[in-house]
Amino acid sequence: MSTMRSVAALIESALEGEEDDERAWEAIRALHHLGDASVFEAASALVGSQSAKERGRGVDILGQFGGPLASEAVRARCATVVLAALATEQSPEVLHAIGVALGHLRDARAVEALTPLRAHKEAKVRLGVVLGLTPHAALDALIALSADPDDEVRNWATFGLGSQNTSDTPALRDALVARLEDAHAEVRGEALVGLAERKDPRVLEALRRELQGPNVSGLAVGAAEALGDVSLLPLVLPLRRPGGDRSFNALVAEAIAALERAARKSARPRSH
Repeated sequence: MSTMRSVAALIESALEGEEDDERAWEAIRALHHLGDASVFEAASALVGSQSAKERGRGVDILGQFGGPLASEAVRARCATVVLAALATEQSPEVLHAIGVALGHLRDARAVEALTPLRAHKEAKVRLGVVLGLTPHAALDALIALSADPDDEVRNWATFGLGSQNTSDTPALRDALVARLEDAHAEVRGEALVGLAERKDPRVLEALRRELQGPNVSGLAVGAAEALGDVSLLPLVLPLRRPGGDRSFNALVAEAIAALERAARKSARPRSH
């Protein structure tokens, strides 16, 4: 089978099923791996289609074209096609795909292009905006989206602020503090981690509450380790669950070890 024919067959498979169809995504991943001129041309043609499904699949292919080793020039070429499509796109599904693709492509032009969509009426579009802006630490937009009414949007925006960038500003910290009382447990957990990593003292009481709650999350345990406050050790020690979830127990063990090291360090007599 020739390369062109194999690409055509993969494109056909990529267009089958619903948005999350695994067979379609297997074909899309294969096209990412091929990453040659014929794939780029085929994906670009899809982006210009009258069919929203075809446009979305074209964007999906270009978003990770060439895989993780794609050059900056290749990513920029793909981003140019995707950004041009954004100017006229109306479909929420395709707008979401565009946001996701721009997040993978890490093109700085995404910030100006996506920011106006942060208040879009469709949560799916706002989620795409979060995913597209997170690699660029677009703080103003991410701070606004961390208070979004949609749980998933709020969760990813809080994750983007707290863990996915190294920025540390008063406005960012205040946005994370605002999420410590969030009704969604994972959002609270992401806020805990972000504040703990920045050693913000306002996280301590909220973290104590989470560690004493009925369903302690791995995020809360990770935040305890990151904060390194030895007063948390008595709250983390009882979380060991023999025979329980291995990954959770591993997190607990790491947190205990870190807090015990901190306790030993604080107990050492200081030389004068």
